[in-house]
Amino acid sequence: MVAEFAADRLSAAHPKLTERLDAGIIRVGGARVLSTITAMPSSLRNQFKRAIIVAPTRSAILATLAEPWLPEHVVILADADTLAFAARDADRLAREIDVPALAVRLRAFAARATARVSEIGRHAVQLDSEMPTDDIEFPPGSVVDLSGGSRGERRLVEISMNNGQRIIARASTGIVLRNDSAATTSFIERPASQIRKGEEVCVIGPGFVERARTLVNVRATAAAEIREYHLQVASRFSAIAGDSVNERLRVVVSLMREPRVSIETARYWVDLNDELDKPLHDVVPHAPHDRETFMRFTGALGIGPKLAESFWLWAVVAQRSHRLRSGNIFHDAFRGILTDPHAALASNRNRSDDIRALRAMAEEHVATVAETRSLEVT
Repeated sequence: MVAEFAADRLSAAHPKLTERLDAGIIRVGGARVLSTITAMPSSLRNQFKRAIIVAPTRSAILATLAEPWLPEHVVILADADTLAFAARDADRLAREIDVPALAVRLRAFAARATARVSEIGRHAVQLDSEMPTDDIEFPPGSVVDLSGGSRGERRLVEISMNNGQRIIARASTGIVLRNDSAATTSFIERPASQIRKGEEVCVIGPGFVERARTLVNVRATAAAEIREYHLQVASRFSAIAGDSVNERLRVVVSLMREPRVSIETARYWVDLNDELDKPLHDVVPHAPHDRETFMRFTGALGIGPKLAESFWLWAVVAQRSHRLRSGNIFHDAFRGILTDPHAALASNRNRSDDIRALRAMAEEHVATVAETRSLEVT
């Protein structure tokens, strides 16, 4: 039924499709369609050059890759999480099986899927109909500062545009690029250190934010993320073996393997009773101020690196100062919508028009990179 519905809707936009469907040149259907084509004589099946697999499960992806025959081009349309886990499964399976041709196919998929996930990111995009308050502002002027301040990572990247705008960011900060290789307008994400001259960057600066910020209540989202971080720290710290707070602190500091961190310093990071009782808008993050120490601290508590990285962006870097905080939060929120629109639409079905309008507006804020250079923070 879904295949018939898709064929009916697509035929209205593409008049030649009905003729090709009737002739069997194009086939729309479920997983059995590919198996049916595979079972054809080679003279017939080799006429099919491309298969497009829409919204498959992880097991369906592996089952497709395990088919004895596949067309020259296989396109898998899936969300970032499905691609990431399927790539992991494919890589593991390639190491276990003793079928060289299939192992090569699985590794090729794993490499391409992993690369694609790194381009679009894995964003949990939450929209809110409430308009941000007037004191949420992006730093004004032609410089978009995403560095989060000078503490922590000392090497920054300056990206200069041909229109005079500049982006200052950490080497690992995700920057939004227009993907010219796609048939339709799309955006991908790449670390600032990998941006090159001549590429087209979507500058999420003052002009962009002023037009787009009514779509996302990022301040509320960030505050909720800080509260979740504090809850995670409190829960995990209380589960550490020890008869007293000092004993548990000694365990945490020992696991961090960072001589500069004292028990008294770590005590501030776990002293969260007051913060847990505060209204969200008054919460202050109790956390290390440089990324390496933060990751060591969260690692000692058993918080995984992916979750820790999210907490670092929302609960620490994005909160350093009011203006800088707002700029980083807006950048991360809009970056997620632009590079992973399907996740945004899936979580916010009633805001689809706003999301599409935002992506269309982003085209007006694309600029070509004129120069990049490294900056050393002193």
